[in-house]
Amino acid sequence: MNYERLVGTGWRPYRVFAWFLVWLTLGFAGLTFAGLGGWPWRVASLQPYLLRDAGDNWLHNAFAIYGSNDGDSQNLTKIVYVGGSVCLESLPSDQRISEAIAARIQQPVRFTSICSPYQNFGDEARIVDALGGFSGLLILGTEPVFFSKSAQRQFEARARSGEAGNHGYFYLPISTDLRSLARDEGVSVGFLADARAFWNTGPEAIGNATRRALRDGPIELKRHRIDAYRDLDYPTIVARMIRNYRESANVNEALRRHAIRSAVANGNRVALLEIPNDEALLGLFDPLRKDYDERIERMVNDFALHYLVAQTRARWTRRDFFDTHHLSPAGREKFVPVLADLVAPVVSQR
Repeated sequence: MNYERLVGTGWRPYRVFAWFLVWLTLGFAGLTFAGLGGWPWRVASLQPYLLRDAGDNWLHNAFAIYGSNDGDSQNLTKIVYVGGSVCLESLPSDQRISEAIAARIQQPVRFTSICSPYQNFGDEARIVDALGGFSGLLILGTEPVFFSKSAQRQFEARARSGEAGNHGYFYLPISTDLRSLARDEGVSVGFLADARAFWNTGPEAIGNATRRALRDGPIELKRHRIDAYRDLDYPTIVARMIRNYRESANVNEALRRHAIRSAVANGNRVALLEIPNDEALLGLFDPLRKDYDERIERMVNDFALHYLVAQTRARWTRRDFFDTHHLSPAGREKFVPVLADLVAPVVSQR
């Protein structure tokens, strides 16, 4: 068939343009699918080159998430700890916690922390969905402050770098169930929100990492960021958190329940770990303590969760904290045996 005779030579530029659009669309879709499908985060050897800086916990977590279910021996006890900055600052290292728990249960343990500053329950739900079934124990850090994150911030694309944004979990898709739950809770998450977030933040994140790698070569992660006591106006800060809690606790509980259901459906066991607080400042949260305790009790009972409380396992002093709840190096050392003692009986119950 003579194409030119059929449609005329004047259509040739449009045909070229049409093919260009087709290939551009296919390339865009392929890159989106690869990015949200866990590539290149499944190649652990790339991590030292793809971190944007020594404190890039978010991209480190990408490798940790997709490496959690890697077909290790059935005899290896897997524990994944998910939480925000207070969880991150509570651990000297994953290796230390692994060794402490292994010594108590006399079995090899792999403890993986997936923690980063400014993490919220929207992040947590996406992380747990992405983890899938890893045949182990999922530990979710919890405290009243966690429930004060506003609904509007749960799925926002953090396009600007820096401690308050740093792109967040742009590489994790939002599942259909999670999207539906968000809509029911009044949070607008469009069908293409995850792809949009990926393209709003992914190229910049990868570009920054590539430039850094070409300039500096491979880099080693430095997990902890806080290095000095923070003398803040805690009564004012806590009063604001209490107001936010009252406005946002319901949506935060719904998102956490989604994460728990997802983990249980994938065959993982789940524990809630109550983060220790400076005992001198615990009373500031009294106005919401009863409501918070009731929410936690309902979740524990509804899902038959393990509830681990570190507060009563040690005497926590101001020296153990950088503020009300972020642990200092001294506090981390105190937390290691406390966490190991709490977790060991749980993982021993197979």
